[in-house]
Amino acid sequence: MSNGSEAVKETYGLLLFEATGQALKAEQELKAADVACAVIPTPLEFSSGCGIALLIEDEQVAGATAALEGCTGHELKYPYVRSRTAPGRPGEAEEESGE
Repeated sequence: MSNGSEAVKETYGLLLFEATGQALKAEQELKAADVACAVIPTPLEFSSGCGIALLIEDEQVAGATAALEGCTGHELKYPYVRSRTAPGRPGEAEEESGE
Protein backbone atom coordinates (compact mmCIF):
# COMPACT_ATOMS: atom_id res chain seq x y z
CA MET A 1 0.00 0.00 0.00
CA SER A 2 1.09 3.53 -0.70
CA ASN A 3 1.47 5.97 2.18
CA GLY A 4 -0.58 8.56 0.25
CA SER A 5 2.31 10.88 -0.53
CA GLU A 6 4.82 11.17 -3.33
CA ALA A 7 7.76 13.40 -4.19
CA VAL A 8 6.88 16.30 -6.47
CA LYS A 9 9.64 18.17 -8.30
CA GLU A 10 8.97 21.77 -9.25
CA THR A 11 11.23 24.12 -11.23
CA TYR A 12 11.89 27.68 -10.09
CA GLY A 13 14.36 30.49 -10.43
CA LEU A 14 16.43 31.09 -7.32
CA LEU A 15 18.13 34.41 -6.64
CA LEU A 16 21.12 34.33 -4.28
CA PHE A 17 22.64 37.47 -2.75
CA GLU A 18 25.86 38.71 -1.18
CA ALA A 19 24.01 40.72 1.50
CA THR A 20 20.57 40.87 3.06
CA GLY A 21 20.09 44.51 2.01
CA GLN A 22 20.53 43.49 -1.63
CA ALA A 23 17.92 40.75 -1.25
CA LEU A 24 15.40 43.15 0.28
CA LYS A 25 16.04 45.74 -2.44
CA ALA A 26 15.59 43.09 -5.15
CA GLU A 27 12.33 41.98 -3.52
CA GLN A 28 11.06 45.58 -3.74
CA GLU A 29 12.13 45.84 -7.40
CA LEU A 30 10.38 42.58 -8.26
CA LYS A 31 7.16 43.63 -6.52
CA ALA A 32 7.23 46.98 -8.35
CA ALA A 33 7.52 45.02 -11.64
CA ASP A 34 4.62 42.71 -10.63
CA VAL A 35 6.92 39.69 -10.39
CA ALA A 36 5.86 37.40 -7.55
CA CYS A 37 8.62 36.03 -5.35
CA ALA A 38 8.97 34.30 -2.00
CA VAL A 39 11.67 35.04 0.56
CA ILE A 40 13.16 31.74 1.72
CA PRO A 41 16.23 30.66 3.69
CA THR A 42 19.17 30.11 1.35
CA PRO A 43 19.20 26.38 0.53
CA LEU A 44 22.09 24.54 2.15
CA GLU A 45 23.55 23.41 -1.18
CA PHE A 46 24.47 27.01 -2.04
CA SER A 47 27.03 29.09 -0.23
CA SER A 48 26.03 32.70 -0.09
CA GLY A 49 26.96 35.75 1.92
CA CYS A 50 23.29 36.18 2.72
CA GLY A 51 20.97 33.87 4.63
CA ILE A 52 17.92 34.57 2.47
CA ALA A 53 17.12 33.92 -1.17
CA LEU A 54 14.23 34.77 -3.48
CA LEU A 55 12.24 31.97 -5.08
CA ILE A 56 10.58 32.86 -8.38
CA GLU A 57 7.97 30.89 -10.30
CA ASP A 58 9.35 29.30 -13.46
CA GLU A 59 7.16 31.38 -15.78
CA GLN A 60 8.28 34.65 -14.16
CA VAL A 61 12.06 34.19 -14.43
CA ALA A 62 12.35 36.31 -17.61
CA GLY A 63 10.41 39.16 -15.97
CA ALA A 64 12.59 38.95 -12.87
CA THR A 65 15.76 39.06 -14.96
CA ALA A 66 14.50 42.16 -16.78
CA ALA A 67 13.41 43.87 -13.53
CA LEU A 68 16.82 43.31 -11.92
CA GLU A 69 18.92 44.19 -14.97
CA GLY A 70 20.55 47.23 -13.34
CA CYS A 71 20.95 45.64 -9.91
CA THR A 72 24.17 44.05 -8.71
CA GLY A 73 25.10 41.56 -6.01
CA HIS A 74 22.84 38.72 -7.03
CA GLU A 75 23.16 35.45 -8.88
CA LEU A 76 20.33 33.60 -10.62
CA LYS A 77 20.27 29.82 -10.34
CA TYR A 78 17.96 28.54 -13.05
CA PRO A 79 16.56 26.03 -13.28
CA TYR A 80 16.39 25.34 -9.56
CA VAL A 81 14.53 22.09 -8.91
CA ARG A 82 12.84 21.89 -5.56
CA SER A 83 11.41 18.61 -4.27
CA ARG A 84 8.61 18.36 -1.78
CA THR A 85 6.32 15.64 -0.56
CA ALA A 86 2.78 16.02 -1.81
CA PRO A 87 -0.23 14.25 -0.37
CA GLY A 88 -2.06 11.78 -2.59
CA ARG A 89 -4.93 13.21 -4.58
CA PRO A 90 -8.30 13.08 -2.88
CA GLY A 91 -10.45 10.27 -4.19
CA GLU A 92 -7.49 8.31 -5.54
CA ALA A 93 -7.43 4.66 -4.64
CA GLU A 94 -4.34 3.56 -2.79
CA GLU A 95 -2.11 1.18 -4.66
CA GLU A 96 -1.71 -2.25 -3.22
CA SER A 97 1.27 -4.45 -3.72
CA GLY A 98 0.64 -8.17 -3.83
CA GLU A 99 2.93 -11.10 -4.15
